[in-house]
Amino acid sequence: ADPPTFFDYSEHGGWGRAVEMCSGVGACRKKFQGTMCPSYMATRDEAHSTRGRANVLRLAMSGQLGEVDLQDRALREVLDLCLECRACKSECPVGVDMARFKSEFLADYWRRHGTPLSARMLGNIQQLSRWSSPLAPFSNWMLSSGPVRWLNERMFGIDARRQLPQWQKQTLSQWWNCRIGSPSSSVAPQKAVLFKDTFTNYFEPEIGIAAIELCEAAGIRIGLAPNHCCGRPLISQGMLNQAREYARKNVQSLFPVVQKGLKIVVCEPSCLSALCEDAPALLRGEEQEKAKAIAESCLLFEEFMEMASRSGNGDLSFVS
Repeated sequence: ADPPTFFDYSEHGGWGRAVEMCSGVGACRKKFQGTMCPSYMATRDEAHSTRGRANVLRLAMSGQLGEVDLQDRALREVLDLCLECRACKSECPVGVDMARFKSEFLADYWRRHGTPLSARMLGNIQQLSRWSSPLAPFSNWMLSSGPVRWLNERMFGIDARRQLPQWQKQTLSQWWNCRIGSPSSSVAPQKAVLFKDTFTNYFEPEIGIAAIELCEAAGIRIGLAPNHCCGRPLISQGMLNQAREYARKNVQSLFPVVQKGLKIVVCEPSCLSALCEDAPALLRGEEQEKAKAIAESCLLFEEFMEMASRSGNGDLSFVS
């Protein structure tokens, strides 16, 4: 079967062909090296290996599991422990991307059964942070209180013993806006913009501030990107329709940045993955081409600084 999908699997000939990539080598059953597959390392259960998940998904799609199909709750249980770390894409000899398969499955599953409140809450962490950050530290106190921890465990499946991230009163965006108009430590032409991901912006702005200040200390002028959330939380929760809208918004806001020849510097690797791999695969036509152009201009902060240090003066014109 080759059902309609959110992601573009044309390079594999469709989703039905993509799930057949697993050749059964079993590299995902490693126990002492690499990062694939963390859930298998913990449980030692074949069902929790990338190979096990790929086999079950392929058998379900090809009708070899009897009445079990893409709607079946047992299939969801097999895919549930996939942490979407994407180690399989880099460490599997054939590059099976189980994280994407899981997102695609969940999107179809939620369409049939309804999206649970826990997925909506975790997927929309940016919106939740936008509401809660101005209320810090009161919102953090509420979140860490016993009754709310109990409620989170019952409603959202978040263990009451887990200490959750703390929202910051001043976000990275607010810190940046306060500096506008002040003299910059660098007078060099602007070379890049920093992508403000949800966690750097609302939870750990000191990381973004340090990145900007380090660039300026090195003589590199850098701005703050006019971006939206990369959509990674939504993708992880299978809310692909909303993730596609986020991808469209980022194309609209970031493509003009790319046209100016600026690099897009990202602190969070999962956001880089969403921008470079997921956004182009979620979009089609002209939007997809623009998303690919944006992807070519994105790089991690440490990669950016390494290139800058090699140039000696922050000149990144040699970066392809």
